[in-house]
Amino acid sequence: MRQKILWIAMFLLSIQFASAELLINPSGFQGTVFVNQQTTAEINLTNTFNYTIYNINFSSLPDANIPILAQLNPNETKKINITILTTTPYSEKTSNSVVRFSYLTAINVESKGYFINITNAGFIPQSINIKRGDYINFSNNGNLDAVIVDQYNHRYFDNIVAVNQTITISNFNQVDNFTYFDLNDLTKIGRIAVLSAQEDLVTNPADNKIFTLTITSQMLQSELGLEVFPAPNTTVEYNSFQELNLRVFNKGQNQVSNVRLSVNQLPEWFSFDDNNFSLSADQNRFIKLRITPIINRSEDTNKTYSITVTASSDNTASVSTGIDLFVPFSEEIFRTFFGADFWEAKEKFCVKFPNALECNPPPKIEERIVLQYVNSTIEFDKEDAIKNFREINTKMEGTETNVEKNTKSINDITEMMGRFEQILKDINSTAAEAKINAAESEKGFLTSTNNVLIILLTITLLGLIGYAGWRAKKKKDVNTSWEFAG
Repeated sequence: MRQKILWIAMFLLSIQFASAELLINPSGFQGTVFVNQQTTAEINLTNTFNYTIYNINFSSLPDANIPILAQLNPNETKKINITILTTTPYSEKTSNSVVRFSYLTAINVESKGYFINITNAGFIPQSINIKRGDYINFSNNGNLDAVIVDQYNHRYFDNIVAVNQTITISNFNQVDNFTYFDLNDLTKIGRIAVLSAQEDLVTNPADNKIFTLTITSQMLQSELGLEVFPAPNTTVEYNSFQELNLRVFNKGQNQVSNVRLSVNQLPEWFSFDDNNFSLSADQNRFIKLRITPIINRSEDTNKTYSITVTASSDNTASVSTGIDLFVPFSEEIFRTFFGADFWEAKEKFCVKFPNALECNPPPKIEERIVLQYVNSTIEFDKEDAIKNFREINTKMEGTETNVEKNTKSINDITEMMGRFEQILKDINSTAAEAKINAAESEKGFLTSTNNVLIILLTITLLGLIGYAGWRAKKKKDVNTSWEFAG
């Protein structure tokens, strides 16, 4: 029967020991924190063991710091703070920390005895250090009986030690420091420190706990603004480019992180001179948007493309603005493919595909240049005028010497015209003389006739030379007027 009772007592003791643990309340933290904003949470730690535990520590957690608790006595509760500080945003993330602690145990179980003498002057030694499992012999060498008690309400001892009597106390099984007294003479005070044996601090993995941290890291919210100027409507010719200005600005009081610019249609046509940047509170950023239409068919010209530019970031809602991009009709795309034989190739193409856009281009409203020459008005198509002007410039390149020569020729012709007047006078005089001498000999007559014919041929030749000079001068004036028109 006694054996059965002993087994029951041991079983109850084992249940009590097994149920003891380190309690963590709450057993984790879950919530949303903000980047670069410190968050603090409170944790309660309770020791349900019947002995003191030491160095309660949490294994490292990302973006969190939990201090080490040096000591927690039996049935004691202490509060510690967990500090959370993130530097980047991320979605919900869970991490576990292993909570460990140590306790004192005697590695060397061999007990050792110590002596304390009770004298009329007090306890000798007054202070003593022992180890767990050791025992003490109290000997009363005074004149009066001693009643010794400890400060913990007789947890260690409450004994009467008569004169010349020695008693042994051996229940020092826990590391502790305490004071004891002689109730018959309260001036008699002693101190005992119960220390652990060698290698006293140990950790039992079975006692470890888990603390769970689940957090979502967000940026403090702000607000983005986006504008395009000078106007959201623009025209870009085929095979050219255009630049617009974007203003991206922070309308909120918190920093905007990682601003990203994009277009959702024809992204290969567009590029930004800056991207992926941050904006402080109330900051503006001016970005150039370069537009280069990539087109290889005439059907893709003479169209308006509606483009959406979007700005997004890590801590704001996205904002967008629209751009209407018109690309005028262009036949130059055919010229690119067919080269020097463009017109011949186009003619063949239009015979085969008479309804194609290239063969029926939309009417174009063009500016017209009016050139005034003397009293007549001539209208020229702008493109033809520019083309002719470029051709004339090409022909005139490097012809300064020729112009000088032409000027000299005109001056020579003018001089010859003056001489021509003198020649006419000479002819009239010669004709009068020929009439007077009409009766001269046939030989003389023929000679005079031949002279007249020679003079007439000379007059004709001079007239042609004069006409040619007049035409050259007129052509020069025309070229000058074309240059003025261009």
